[in-house]
Amino acid sequence: MQKYELGVVIRPTLSEEAVQGVVEKLKSTITAQGGTVHNVDFWGRRKLAYPIDKQKEGYYVFIQFSLSPRNVAEVSRVARYTEDILRHILVKEEEKPEKPAVAQVSDASTQPE
Repeated sequence: MQKYELGVVIRPTLSEEAVQGVVEKLKSTITAQGGTVHNVDFWGRRKLAYPIDKQKEGYYVFIQFSLSPRNVAEVSRVARYTEDILRHILVKEEEKPEKPAVAQVSDASTQPE
C-alpha cells in the first residue's frame, strides 16, 4: 500500500451537504478499491487564483489515504468525471527516510593531551 493525497476544488454553488456528499463519494471509492482513508482536511470556501468555469471561488478538500498503486487510477477517474469537482490533483507521498543515528563524541576524547 502506497500513501497518496488527493486535493480537489469543489464547485462553490453547492450546499454544505452536497459538498460533503462529493467527499463521501471519493472516500467510498477509495475504500471500495481496498484503500484506507487516513485524514480529510476541509479548508472551506476560498478564492481561486483564476476563474475556472466562470467560478471565482471553490471548496478546497484534501484527502490523505493509502491504496495499492494499481487501484489509484480509479480514484483519479472518479475525481476527473465528477461534474461538481472543478480541479483535482493526486500526489504520491514520498516516504521519508529515517535519519541514521549519529554517534555522540564526548569532549574529552577530542581534546589533545
